[in-house]
Amino acid sequence: ADLLDTDESKEYPKFIEWTHNNHGHLVALWQKLDLDKSMSLHRAEFSQGLRRLKYPGNIDRIWTLMDRDTTGTISFLEFAPEAALQLANFRRWALQRFGS
Repeated sequence: ADLLDTDESKEYPKFIEWTHNNHGHLVALWQKLDLDKSMSLHRAEFSQGLRRLKYPGNIDRIWTLMDRDTTGTISFLEFAPEAALQLANFRRWALQRFGS
């Protein structure tokens, strides 16, 4: 089944709009949710964080959309794929330029 055809997908644009209006960017929101700096979020960490930040939407639906591999954790790559790619490209450049 295509996720774009489900009711869950209607929640994602609302989540992105809320994120941009209240936190500026997905990366800024990630930093507020990933308090232990593990680069992954467990469901409780995600849900409690969004409640603490007063997310008004359906947290369970957002979790289902973001936990794409259904592992029970959300990686930074799942949460903010474009930002994760930019970070990986920067890291590769820095390693090539300056070494480890």
